[in-house]
Amino acid sequence: MSIKPENKDTVYNRIDIDGGKITDPTEIAKYKNTQRIDVIENYLLGDFNESGGYILAEDLMKELVVMPKILRYNYNKTNFASSLEIKGFGRIEFAIKVYVDTPIKGEATAALTLLEPINKVNGYYQNTNSVALALYKGLADESFISNVFESFNLKTEEDETDGSDGDGKKIVDIQDIKDIPTITARKRYLLSVKDKLSKSLNVIEKEYYTSRMELLKKDPSIGLVILEEVALQEAKIKDLFLQGEGSGSIYKDLNELLDSVIENHPDEMAKLDPEIKTSLNDKTEKFIDKTEAIIEESKNAVVKKAKGEDKKSVKQEAIKQQLNEKKEAAKKPVSAKPDKGQAKSSGKSASAPTFDITDQNFNFSIKESNEKPSKTDAVKEVINDVKPEPAIETKNIILDEDLKNMAEKETLKDAVEQKMDEKMKEEAKVNVDEKEKETLRDSLERKIEERAQQVQDDSIIEQTQ
Repeated sequence: MSIKPENKDTVYNRIDIDGGKITDPTEIAKYKNTQRIDVIENYLLGDFNESGGYILAEDLMKELVVMPKILRYNYNKTNFASSLEIKGFGRIEFAIKVYVDTPIKGEATAALTLLEPINKVNGYYQNTNSVALALYKGLADESFISNVFESFNLKTEEDETDGSDGDGKKIVDIQDIKDIPTITARKRYLLSVKDKLSKSLNVIEKEYYTSRMELLKKDPSIGLVILEEVALQEAKIKDLFLQGEGSGSIYKDLNELLDSVIENHPDEMAKLDPEIKTSLNDKTEKFIDKTEAIIEESKNAVVKKAKGEDKKSVKQEAIKQQLNEKKEAAKKPVSAKPDKGQAKSSGKSASAPTFDITDQNFNFSIKESNEKPSKTDAVKEVINDVKPEPAIETKNIILDEDLKNMAEKETLKDAVEQKMDEKMKEEAKVNVDEKEKETLRDSLERKIEERAQQVQDDSIIEQTQ
């Protein structure tokens, strides 16, 4: 199947590049394919639509708003929180930002945002999906932050514990998966698809990587520049991030490394031999076709299994898990978790967190208080007020017009600051020692030859099996 030619006006969202849009049909098809793999590999809660917008189902959004979150730290006027530990999947990350005098003077608005990291090259670098979930609006008075805590089910790190194990160590709470059935089902589904997919995907990734490397070798000028940079990057991260063929995803990581180098050398790639460039596009097209096919095959296999082919074994596993959870619960000391409303073991009366809201940046600096926050049905109010629609384009932004305009100004300001930081870093960058450069360059040819020999050996082994 060939890549369908896009309409000349077709654009696709890609927020990790300057301009945030791509229009080339081959580039769009390749990026869509990358996103399909990213969703599975990183257990993302949403999917990407036809224009590149990231979409979350309404049920998922409601569970994310209501689930407990622990406030971790503040950075650059934004507060960061995470969920309790979800067995097998770690924590879900969030950002909370408060805007003063929004939508009108004397009021404030808190925005809750989901942050989903997307690992590249086995975690060497990350992209992050940012999805607005809900807003809380109210008077900017002494009760505002307490109401935000209640609305978004925020807690401090001290609230994360349920007692002590006898040695003074904290016992970290685990998220009860019964309270997040949609989130759990989504992540387990993607885990099953990933298990089905991984072996076949690595074979296709290997073929794609080696074929592109061989093509680049045929261009003695531009191709060599790309190969040299790949070799330098690979040598730098090999021990920490490239774990070898036994890891099962080495060629996916190498392809991501090669892609990043190619994207960082647009001027050089524009001068690449036209025939080689055409051949590279052909290899990409075949890779996309094969990837689409095995992803669809893996998804169908998982759905078929879930519908009853192995219903008995699934049920047995569920019963076994429930028994194990009961055994673990029985091991806990009776006094480990204090009753609701009971004071902590220190003997102090439980106090609700209140915050200094005189600071326009709302840095969430904690003050001691014995005042209890007002009881409101805040979570319900937030959900009703937001009315999330899963089909919203681009970043699923659920902000009113005033907040949207203000958020865009904040984004522009942050972008300017980031550019200034990058410029300062560039000016301060120390030149690499010329002798070290020469040594790396001398080792390049050996590295390329070793890789070529490895590919040849692998091919011989595969033919004899």
